Amino acid sequence: MTENVSKPTKLIRYAKYKEIQQELMLCYEETRITGEPHCAAIEAPTGGGKTTLMKDTLLRLNIKPDKYLIIDTPDNPTPKSVISAGLERIGDVGFNKIRYLWEGKARLKRFVIEKGILLIIWDDFQHFLSGRYMSIEEASEYLKTFIKDTGATCFVTGLEGDIEAILDSNNQLSRLFEIRESIGVFSWQWGLSSIEDIQACQQFFAALEKSLALEFMDVTQIPKGSATVQQSNMHRQELIYRIIYAMQGVTANIVNLVRRAAREASMEDEPKIGLRHLSKAFSVRIEKHVKDRYNPFNLPIDTHFTLGLKPINQTDDDNRNLGDILSTT
Repeated sequence: MTENVSKPTKLIRYAKYKEIQQELMLCYEETRITGEPHCAAIEAPTGGGKTTLMKDTLLRLNIKPDKYLIIDTPDNPTPKSVISAGLERIGDVGFNKIRYLWEGKARLKRFVIEKGILLIIWDDFQHFLSGRYMSIEEASEYLKTFIKDTGATCFVTGLEGDIEAILDSNNQLSRLFEIRESIGVFSWQWGLSSIEDIQACQQFFAALEKSLALEFMDVTQIPKGSATVQQSNMHRQELIYRIIYAMQGVTANIVNLVRRAAREASMEDEPKIGLRHLSKAFSVRIEKHVKDRYNPFNLPIDTHFTLGLKPINQTDDDNRNLGDILSTT
């Protein structure tokens, strides 16, 4: 049977997330209007939120459970086990009796057509290439034929770079995937990141704070025009920068760290998340898993933390550049 998708709890719908979700919904609607399959590919690292995005989009599309199919990645995946997982999800009682890959692929296509499946979400499609069972060319040819024969909208997800390689190996398949997006990683390097990157970080953390009903820094009580506004904003940016560094920019890791820090703050009856809360959360939950990351929350907030782990004082140029950026967010 197809999967009933439950509503995600405390989902962080930040600007980029909502932008991509809107594209996915339009992609599905275009297929329904034109009768031709329109497809999308979403790449993200582990923990980047691609599966969450897909399931959340399903809820917003309000498709009946028997009209969509989610093909998840089984343990120790092979092309045949991935096909078997799809057959099991769609209700084929003989899903575990497939002897040959070609047999499984034909049965899956037949079931999709017979049941009138409108949308297929193929999670971690790169696992079709596991081992030496199938080449990139074979995988791309199969996906192209599958989409054209079934007429269903297809959303595929995968790790960064893996899906792009499959799509680009087949011109006809590439044309089916008008939408190709990456999600789930934020980048911030002082003096190197673009204004757009920094604004994306700002928007994500604003959405995260709203979800937690907690703030990192309180600048709302500082009178406009006060000389301390810029310094307070600089401290906030410094804190966000350190969080991104510590969690390598991956959204799920950032959320886990901040939620743990929020619990620490709540236990102290603190309305704001401070350095000590983040430092403790990092030390208790994170540090042992990220050997190449030092705890950046042990430095005073008015010290500029760099990737080289050498603290430097924030300069007037830093203040001026960030001030310009903050005024546009």
